[in-house]
Amino acid sequence: MSEEKETPAPNRAPKAKQEPKVESASKAKKPAPKAKKSEPEVLPQAENAEEVVSKAKKPSAKSSTRAKNSEPEVIAEDEKTTEVASDEVKSETADSIPEEENPPAIESDPEVVEVPTVEVVAEELETSSTEDVLDLTEPSEEISTASPVTPRRVPQKKALLYFGEVVITLGLILALFVGYKAFVQDSVVADSQVQKAEQFGKGKDSHKFRELSKVNRPAQIFGRMYVPRFGSKWTRLVAEGTRWHPVLNEIGVGHYIGTAMPGQKGNFAVAAHRGGFGGAFKEIHRLVAGDKVYVETRDSWFVYKYLQTKIVAPTDLNVIRSVPKELVGAKVGGRYMTMTSCTPIYVNTQRIIVWLELEKKIPVRAGAPKELKLGDK
Repeated sequence: MSEEKETPAPNRAPKAKQEPKVESASKAKKPAPKAKKSEPEVLPQAENAEEVVSKAKKPSAKSSTRAKNSEPEVIAEDEKTTEVASDEVKSETADSIPEEENPPAIESDPEVVEVPTVEVVAEELETSSTEDVLDLTEPSEEISTASPVTPRRVPQKKALLYFGEVVITLGLILALFVGYKAFVQDSVVADSQVQKAEQFGKGKDSHKFRELSKVNRPAQIFGRMYVPRFGSKWTRLVAEGTRWHPVLNEIGVGHYIGTAMPGQKGNFAVAAHRGGFGGAFKEIHRLVAGDKVYVETRDSWFVYKYLQTKIVAPTDLNVIRSVPKELVGAKVGGRYMTMTSCTPIYVNTQRIIVWLELEKKIPVRAGAPKELKLGDK
């Protein structure tokens, strides 16, 4: 009997040794099911928080009943302790899986499924929407501010370039025009006018000057003019009227209709271009005291001496009156001559006036005045 009682002692000793192994085995196997915690599929399927809590409480009741049932198995007979221990390990591991799955789910369920979480989500959606709106509006403002600038600057630059090209082109054209007027046209037309004046009235079949008393139409040529101050070869024909064509442009010098004729009482007024179309009076500003102007007609030579020069407005018609208002010492019954032209040259904003007075009259049959030296030409 004593031997039978002693035999279980060694059997109980290993029990104590095996129990920690069971616990260690169960503890070692516990981390395996934790990987299932990351599965959130069960929680979103729950419609309400109460369903999730009820489902979570069910496995906890099972685990408590199983724990109570497992206690008497540990207090079983000594002979079956090893087998029971192994069964307990299996049962505990099987039971521990839902126990480990459910409690964390219960703890995390209220945080995810609670009503405040919906409000938080709504707030997050509102904030995200507002942020999105802000993010969308801010670049749109930048685009709106930048978009009107980029399409406008390019046309402005192009317009400025085109404008600059036009200005440069016009400047070149103007320079060429002035150069042509000053150096080409004036010289060519001037030579033509001088040639016509020298040849007029000479030869058997040539035309003669119109009688002064019979001049009644524009462009009728009645005389020839010489101005030594303008050059020894300077000479121009004088015709009725002051129209550009055909008098001033082709003939040279025009007579103001209604003013006195050469040698008559009053004011014999004439006009001519200063720049362009031969520039007959180009050097009018050079006339000074002592200078003389000679006018040849069909019957007589008329010699005028220089008196005065004045700059006036284009609307000042008093300068060609029979008694010029601005002429110093002018008197009724005087025999004056007025030469008019535009000034400044090529600008023509004013008028330059030169007054002269009749000095003497010479018959044509007596010959030309000796100071002209026409016989030497």
